[in-house]
Amino acid sequence: MKNRSPVGLIGLGRMGRVYAQNLATRVPNARLVAVADIRADLAESIVAEYGIPKWYKSHQDLIGDKEVAGVIVVTPTAPIEML
Repeated sequence: MKNRSPVGLIGLGRMGRVYAQNLATRVPNARLVAVADIRADLAESIVAEYGIPKWYKSHQDLIGDKEVAGVIVVTPTAPIEML
């Protein structure tokens, strides 16, 4: 598809990885161009697996990326005291 919207994804925990896979492979109108997570190992793994051009350790840096037209934020599903 020609006019795919460039999107970014913040949060690569359990559900974030599911979102990354779907955005990279199943959402025809989206093009996943950047991800952000404080865990570099998760970000690097997702970038390598799906050919995503950029990753950031800071969500602020991803939000500031002029190429990103929209951002998906995936937060933990567990209560914060359990993390």
